[in-house]
Amino acid sequence: MNLSKIRKFEDKTVNPGERYVFSAGFDVKRDLKNTERIDQEIADIKRISDSGGIVAILSHQGRLEYNDVIHLDYVANYLSGKLERKVEYYPENDTYSAEECAGNLKPGSIAIFGNTRFHKEEIENDIELAKRFSELGDYVVIGGFCKAHRKHSSNNGILNYRPGFLASSCIEQIKLLEPWEGRKIGYSIAILGGIKKEKIKALKGFAEIYDFIIPGGIALNTILKVKGYEIGDSLIEDSGKTFEKEIEEILKKHEEKIYIPQLLMISKKTEQGFKESNWISCQEGVPEGYSIVDFKLQDGALNELERVVKEQGRILLAGTPGIYTAGFNTATNQVLKYLNNPRVNSIILGGDSANEIPFSGTKSSGGGSALEYLCTGTLAICEALKENKKRFPHLVN
Repeated sequence: MNLSKIRKFEDKTVNPGERYVFSAGFDVKRDLKNTERIDQEIADIKRISDSGGIVAILSHQGRLEYNDVIHLDYVANYLSGKLERKVEYYPENDTYSAEECAGNLKPGSIAIFGNTRFHKEEIENDIELAKRFSELGDYVVIGGFCKAHRKHSSNNGILNYRPGFLASSCIEQIKLLEPWEGRKIGYSIAILGGIKKEKIKALKGFAEIYDFIIPGGIALNTILKVKGYEIGDSLIEDSGKTFEKEIEEILKKHEEKIYIPQLLMISKKTEQGFKESNWISCQEGVPEGYSIVDFKLQDGALNELERVVKEQGRILLAGTPGIYTAGFNTATNQVLKYLNNPRVNSIILGGDSANEIPFSGTKSSGGGSALEYLCTGTLAICEALKENKKRFPHLVN
């Protein structure tokens, strides 16, 4: 990606008293089991504070529809320990009171404001909400690579009102991903598991630029349904939408390079966990009450994986093929043999996948954003920052 058309925070001189809104993407639960998305922003936040700047952090956690949106006081406590200075927490973010709080912060101060996901308008990129967010500072630093592909009020709409810079964390992730972008010499395989709709778009993108695709999760379930197989209770919906039409179009163009497993593991999901798991053939169909939780790679896919090794090509995994955390690891373990082969250029995308499986190679914490970048060569925040530079052309670093 050509980053010359956007402002990078690494090039910005921070002057004492300057007020920065730092748009982060911490999205970490209270147990703080995985703090990678916090840790990767610490260097930029520290530089502002050390230089006498003022940091008002906006971040998200959870989704209203999942009823798991909570306050971020625990993140402030974690950052206080890492930065060895007090990080304040203020539970509001778009009120006059929040603006007043930000205005009263002293040079070098850092504060986290309320979880942006308390506003349903946030993910709709509501411009009025974005304007209220912008009152917390005079400049915006866009971090949060995990949501860099999304147009939200705190990382997209806000750029209508304040000059913006791309955080070092996002630049590092973009550079990390470059070897897996586009067509390259050597055979390339993408493995796309998980339940988010981004995997459908990724399936289309990688089918254009990679040689072979192994789908799992929502992508595989929808493919099987489109091809006329019974899928029982297997998930094919995200955010109230299904994707049969998109899959039909993909299969018309690229079915020959998309692996369809013939041996499926199915199980019943209960409040106590998965029950009555068993193997069936794809042709049998999944009965009602059961879902696809795993599958077995057979000769067709294994031969393609062997080819990657032989040609020293690329393997990309975005989401485990089966529900790995529930113990359904047949396909994942088969793939791991090749991911960990030193002759293969391998990467795992997404914080969850990267931390679930035994893999010591290259990892990217931003699953959806990494997929967007690799498939399109750009990101929503980068396009917004290009426009922002035109909107505020006379900014002097």
